[in-house]
Amino acid sequence: VDSLMEALRAQALQERLAALQSFSPMRNRPVAEFHELSRVSRGGRKVILHELFSVKTFRRQHRFFEENTPANEEAEIMLLISGEVHLKLRGMIVKKLTGGSMMGEEPLQSQRYQFTAMCESASARVLSISLVLMLSRNC
Repeated sequence: VDSLMEALRAQALQERLAALQSFSPMRNRPVAEFHELSRVSRGGRKVILHELFSVKTFRRQHRFFEENTPANEEAEIMLLISGEVHLKLRGMIVKKLTGGSMMGEEPLQSQRYQFTAMCESASARVLSISLVLMLSRNC
């Protein structure tokens, strides 16, 4: 059981590292840098940079954010790893996002969300990081 858990952790780490190389604010950084300590401390210890990011799965009809609303304290910047997300403006689809697309970046420029983002595939996997961490330049 322990070896299976270790294999699953290793696979999850590889998925996170691969996605980080496509995450626009982190692009062009050497992979070794993702293993370095960040400026964030949790429980009195510095957190490894790649541990600031998480991979999450969302089901169909999940609303990531809504048009013309400001980001809240739980907002995240996301890279769509797999699945399909529709960006809608007043209920009309204006763009279909697939793997490799960034979303939720408007708050980085102090803007409200331009579109509503909805998961349209059976599920979608995203790499995400807290907007607060991105804005505080902790990574």
